[in-house]
Amino acid sequence: MNTDWNEVFKRRPDLAPPGYEEAYLAGKAASAERYKKNGFKRAKGSNARKPLRESRQAADARRTRFPSIKHSQQN
Repeated sequence: MNTDWNEVFKRRPDLAPPGYEEAYLAGKAASAERYKKNGFKRAKGSNARKPLRESRQAADARRTRFPSIKHSQQN
């Protein structure tokens, strides 16, 4: 849950840290200036899973540290 500190400080101004309002307005102005200069940026990337380069069985076999002899040699 996000806390809306502006709303909290409006209801209880005695809790607001000194200079909070000035810092908040300066931050908003700096963000607006940056958006005018650079535009809105979006995150790059994808939430899609990367394709496998090898089969899952091959990856599991590669990760096995101590292959069992009894399962690899069947007479």
